[in-house]
Amino acid sequence: MARKSKNQSIETSQNALWNAGLYFRLSREDCDKVESESISSQKSIVQDFVSACSDLTIGDYYIDDGWNGMDFDRLAFGRMLDNIRAKKINCVIVKDLSRFGRNYVETGKYLEVVFPMFKIRFIAVNDRIDSLDDLASMNNALVPFKNILIDKYCRDISTKVRTALDIRRKQGQYIGSFALYGYQKDANDHHKLLIDEEAAEVVRLIYQKFLDGDSILGISRQLNEAGIPCPAAYKREKGLKYRHPTAASESLWGDSSVRRILTNEMYIGNMVQKRNEMISYKVHVAQSVPKRQWIVVEGTHEGIVSKESFARAQEILSRDTRISSHTGKLTLFAGLLRCPDCGRAMQRRTVVQPYKTYQYYACGTYRKMHSGGCTKHMIRADVLEEE
Repeated sequence: MARKSKNQSIETSQNALWNAGLYFRLSREDCDKVESESISSQKSIVQDFVSACSDLTIGDYYIDDGWNGMDFDRLAFGRMLDNIRAKKINCVIVKDLSRFGRNYVETGKYLEVVFPMFKIRFIAVNDRIDSLDDLASMNNALVPFKNILIDKYCRDISTKVRTALDIRRKQGQYIGSFALYGYQKDANDHHKLLIDEEAAEVVRLIYQKFLDGDSILGISRQLNEAGIPCPAAYKREKGLKYRHPTAASESLWGDSSVRRILTNEMYIGNMVQKRNEMISYKVHVAQSVPKRQWIVVEGTHEGIVSKESFARAQEILSRDTRISSHTGKLTLFAGLLRCPDCGRAMQRRTVVQPYKTYQYYACGTYRKMHSGGCTKHMIRADVLEEE
């Protein structure tokens, strides 16, 4: 490979043939919020290499600071691929193979299929791999074998990280990226939760309204009408870069948000974690964890609502909580009435007449099957109330 003095400008080299994209990556576990020293170290190594090569010039820099090596769906990596397709660069240079990626299947696909197809020269400086000067360095068994070792290293690290996180969870330490709505992280210890009074007042309001008979749907409607920001919007207002992964709306309360608050025992001071986890170190998709495998530690922080209020809310939620379409509140006998013959829940119906409206309960089996399943059991709601 032709060499030249470091003092000679690489951008003005008359012999430059390869317009190189310099790619740098660092995983989230190793970096800060700002560009880390490790990225700077990678830059220094790669730039020194380029400055010593008369046939290379720097086309662009691509930096994925805080991205896992198993996942190739990275922002800067995607931009680099777009520039390859647009023929803006024809060479890719990394410090070593692990900076390019840790998934040996995906890494092999790019090195053995994608880059040759686009006639891209690939250089891994510290691994002494150069697809132009030494084809054997790309084609021998060492490269895929090293990729497998890198993949195994990533798997081992993932196992160790999961184990370490479970230990912290069992110790009652909070390990979420963002505090639960109603709480904030302790500035002196981010594994502790303190009450955020502004949001906590909304949590208490939700419990109060629900225990007073308002429906979940009705509560969410009232919160939106009052202009109270939903949890995701509230976090963003506080300057946090938060986005709910599944929320239909990023600004409005939904019934699912209200229900999560009503069913989360974190609000009585118990630390509940590991409700979701990634499928694997290669598949970064969260899946629900069975409740028996949740990690629960009692009394780790101050509760926002009382244990009695929480228990009462769970009791109501365990019933059939259908609501009155006229009042928007839970009906008095919701979930309590059963047919004495078939045992099926009695269903409430409303009859509207010119001069009065009344409700009655009828056997669900009879209403569904009309004959053969059960007999026509009915009772008026006002009669029950009088009893």
